[in-house]
Amino acid sequence: MMMRALIVLGAFVSGLVVGCASPTCWGDETAPGSCESGPCRDDNDCASAMCVAGTCEPPCSTHTDCASGTYCVEWTDGLGRPHAHCDSSCGVGPDGRRFTLVASDTLLVCQSGRPTQCSVLFDPGPYCGICGCPTGEVCLSRGDCADGGCSCRTPMPLGSNCSYHEDCESANCSGTGQGELEGQIRRCQLPAGSPCDPAMPEACFWCEEGEPGDFRCQQSCSGDQCSICVGYTDMHEFTCRMGCALTRTCPTGYQCQYLDSVDMDACMPVR
Repeated sequence: MMMRALIVLGAFVSGLVVGCASPTCWGDETAPGSCESGPCRDDNDCASAMCVAGTCEPPCSTHTDCASGTYCVEWTDGLGRPHAHCDSSCGVGPDGRRFTLVASDTLLVCQSGRPTQCSVLFDPGPYCGICGCPTGEVCLSRGDCADGGCSCRTPMPLGSNCSYHEDCESANCSGTGQGELEGQIRRCQLPAGSPCDPAMPEACFWCEEGEPGDFRCQQSCSGDQCSICVGYTDMHEFTCRMGCALTRTCPTGYQCQYLDSVDMDACMPVR
């Protein structure tokens, strides 16, 4: 009886030794540990910074690093450090952490918390930034396409009411000067940079003269619709401008000028 008790105790001690993380594998709050798949006490012990049920989730860089049924997801911890590990789910975890699928040749999106192939989606439209759109349609980005924040739409012809440049065949959805800047009526107009006639504002309201007699259509803007948006607040006239800080070159009829209002160099009319 004593010998049997000793054997049981020995198995318990042996299991305890095997189940403990090696001190050389343990990390701290400033540097992740080196464990890739072994036992762990907390997230700081793991190379992936992800300790689940006492075991480190394997780190990864692509989906091919992960076992069948799991995928490589990335996230950033509270100290701003990026991490990636293999997981069968994506999206927002129970603790509020956001897990994003890493870039991959495989067309995957996060649908209902699960990595899903584009090819099996009933409606790939909300994920069109990754899955694409049917022929003749364009992808409108209104959020994170990987999380279903986009949509496919047929571009609209000149004169159509619009909200974004991508709504239009001409890629120019500009204000008509009617109403305040943020609430202006916007319509599809001639492509930016194309010749225009100032006597035909329905085709291009922002028809601007560069060199004498050379009128070109511009894109109106508000906020972040283009990289450089400048104009006159009292006149509600804001248009997108081409940057020229690196090349110092501009289209004919325009010159590179430094603009105090945006602290950038932009192409402005010579006039």
